[in-house]
Amino acid sequence: ITDSNFMIIEKAKVRYHIECESNPNNEELLVRMYQYDTQIALDDSAIEDGILLVSLPKSAVIYLRYCKNTPNSLKMVIKDGEQKIIRDVPIIKIQKYSLEEIFEKNLLFFLPFHVFVHEKELSVYNKDREKRKILIDEYQYIVERLEKLYKMEEIGEIEFQCIVTSMRE
Repeated sequence: ITDSNFMIIEKAKVRYHIECESNPNNEELLVRMYQYDTQIALDDSAIEDGILLVSLPKSAVIYLRYCKNTPNSLKMVIKDGEQKIIRDVPIIKIQKYSLEEIFEKNLLFFLPFHVFVHEKELSVYNKDREKRKILIDEYQYIVERLEKLYKMEEIGEIEFQCIVTSMRE
């Protein structure tokens, strides 16, 4: 039902829901996020002493593309009589992250989506050998950085292979 739904268990269990969206003007996303979040909450719910306990996951949306109208967060207001629960779902705009930022902040998950930074220029790369070489060099640089992280044991072989394979496909 979701793009990514996972739990991190440390001192407490924290459920996360991450959606990946390529349409920068998708207003249906608000409804989908609410539906998925409430379904996740129900799936993890418990009944204690006759009381239903539900916890909404920590959610975010990763936009592969964005435009000037793409908000920085999704806003939801859930009303229960006079009470209101205000939900603010952060938006991450992949194209705003430079390669250096991705590596500095250890956001390696973003690397397969880095091609969206170049999306508008892909037809130029197909025609211009020099510009294509620059793009190829950039991706060789990415693989070299990943290899270095792997050799330094900062990422494992599975992470390395998954990221490189995802960038190829």
